Amino acid sequence: MKEKAILILLVLFASAFLFSQTTLVFQTHWSDFRVNGIYDRDGNLLYPGLKHYLEEYEAANPGVKIEIREVPFGNYLQQILVGHMAGRGADIYNLYSLWGVQLVESDVLARPPEQIISKVKSDFSSTSVQGATINDVVMGIPAEVNTYALIYNKKLFEEAGIERAPVTWDELVEFGKLLTKKDSRGIITQYGFAFPMLEESSVSDIVHPYFALLYSAGGKPFNSDLTKSLLDSPEAIRAMEAIVELFEEGVTDTAGGLFDFTQKNVAMVIKAPWYVSYLKEAFGDEYEDIVGIAPIPYIDTPATSAYTFFYSVHSGSGNQEEAWKFLEWFALQYKEAPEITRAGELGAQVIGVIPPNKKDLEYFKAELVDLQEYVSLLDFATSEPNISQGDQIKKTIMDEIVAAMNYMKSPEQAMKDAASKINSILQSVN
Repeated sequence: MKEKAILILLVLFASAFLFSQTTLVFQTHWSDFRVNGIYDRDGNLLYPGLKHYLEEYEAANPGVKIEIREVPFGNYLQQILVGHMAGRGADIYNLYSLWGVQLVESDVLARPPEQIISKVKSDFSSTSVQGATINDVVMGIPAEVNTYALIYNKKLFEEAGIERAPVTWDELVEFGKLLTKKDSRGIITQYGFAFPMLEESSVSDIVHPYFALLYSAGGKPFNSDLTKSLLDSPEAIRAMEAIVELFEEGVTDTAGGLFDFTQKNVAMVIKAPWYVSYLKEAFGDEYEDIVGIAPIPYIDTPATSAYTFFYSVHSGSGNQEEAWKFLEWFALQYKEAPEITRAGELGAQVIGVIPPNKKDLEYFKAELVDLQEYVSLLDFATSEPNISQGDQIKKTIMDEIVAAMNYMKSPEQAMKDAASKINSILQSVN
C-alpha cells in the first residue's frame, strides 16, 4: 500500500508539472545552420543557433518549452494570416517589417508592454525602430536591419586589369563590359553583372536594388503620407533605364543569376549582408581572395536601400505574458560578458545581419570585418516604408521591373504601369 501511495503521488506530481508547463511556438523563416548553429569539421559548436538559445531559456525556466516552427519565406505571410484566422497561430513571430501594417490591420499582433516599447526606443538604432513602428506604435523588438551593397569577385577584376570597385553607375556599366565574356554564339559565359533569376530569388532581390538606384537618382517610391506611388516620376524612370542599360550593353541577361556568383563566373551582384554567410560557406578558405564588398555605384549621389525585421507576439496567443518575457530575455537583456544581447549575437555571428541594438552594433562592428561596409552604408540608407498591402505592392513593382528587363515594356511604360497599379491598390485600402 505504501508503494502504491508513493506511485500515485509521483503520477499526480508529474501530471501537475505537465499541466503547469507553458509551450511557446516561435515561428521564423530561418532554417539549417541558423537554427542548428555552426560547427567545425570535427563537430565542435563554433556559434550557437536559435535552438541553443531556446534551450538555455528552458533550462533557466523549467516550466517553459519553446518549439520552433520553420516556414519558407515565400509562404510566411500567408501562413501567418491563415493560422490567425484558423486559431492556430504561433505565439512569437520573427516578422518582415513590410508586413507590419497588414498584420496590425488584421489584428494579428499584440501591442508590447510599455517597458519593452521604452527599452526599444532607447537601446536600438533609429532605422530599426522605424521598421518596428506601425501606425506610430512600436509593435515589437527589432531583430535586424540590413542595407544593400555591391559584392564583386576580386580575382575576375584582377584578371580584367581593374584595380578597384566601380563608384558610379556609369563605371559599373564600363567595368561590366570588360568583365563580360561570350562564346562564339554570343552567349554569355562570364557575367559582368547578374540580377537574380525569378526561380532563385525573393522579390526583395529585384526590388531593393532598384530602390537604391531610385534614391540615388533623387527619387522615392511614394509620397510622404504613403497614399500615392511616385514610380512614374522622371527619377524613377531614370533608375529603371540604368538597370536596362546593363542588358542593352550585353553585360547581363535574364539567363544568369546572382547565386551563380559561387560558380566564379559572375563579377558583380547587389545583395544584403546575410549573403556573405552564404559565400563564406561556399568559398571556404578562398573567401578572402575572391569576395570584395563596396557601396552600390550611384547615379547622382551615394544611396542604398534598407529593410528590417522585428520580433512580435500573436494577439491570439494564450501565453502573451510569457512570450514577451522570453523576448525581453532574448533580445533586450544584456549578457554579462560581453555586454550584448543573445539576439544580437545570433544575428551577427550566424544569421549574418546588422544587429539593430546599439551596444550589439558597436561590439560586432569591430569584431566582424565583413559587416563594416554594410554598417557604414546606414548613413546613406533609406528604409523601406511600412505601407498597407506592402507585399502585394512590392510584387507589382517586381513584375514591372522584370517586364522592362525582358524588353516587354520600355522603362518608362513599366514604371508608369507600376504607379497606376499601385495607386489602384492604395485607393482600395484608403
